[in-house]
Amino acid sequence: DGLAGRNVFELAEMPDGTRKQSRSMTLEQIRALFASDLTPWWRAYLATGICCGLRPGELAGLTWDDVDLAAGIVRVRHSLKAMPGPDGHLVLQLEALKTESSRRTLALPGQPAIALKALKTAQAADKLRLGQLYHDQGLVFCHPDGRPCWRETIRLGFRKVAEQAGVGEDWHPHELR
Repeated sequence: DGLAGRNVFELAEMPDGTRKQSRSMTLEQIRALFASDLTPWWRAYLATGICCGLRPGELAGLTWDDVDLAAGIVRVRHSLKAMPGPDGHLVLQLEALKTESSRRTLALPGQPAIALKALKTAQAADKLRLGQLYHDQGLVFCHPDGRPCWRETIRLGFRKVAEQAGVGEDWHPHELR
């Protein structure tokens, strides 16, 4: 409004900051991942992430109600987020996606559909084996006992999977997009 004699922002020294170059895996690296000894969980996670382009939080928040294997579609409606619980500790909760355009229905290609069927079978065996100890929250990508997976656990696991496949360890699940 012309009331200040000078812009004090011009006096501040701003740090340069850092920028990390975005990258993605090559086709050869993806082939190496799938040629490695993957569990049904990792095979489904990688196939769905790569072929459907889901963010790590969207993958972690995917429920079996969102997956229609017969129709060959996946509905992206939630993200799994760490939220403060009643006791102040962080808990994982499904949250609606931020924007309407983030909510979408995608075609489910053959490779992820096959991998998801195998994962569903493995989860059914886990449910049967654990009985009442299984924490069924309907999540596709969960721990063997049904509990949600923390992003950091998935990130560290992905680094190990990538390293075992011979594509290096400096990868993040977001780079599957």
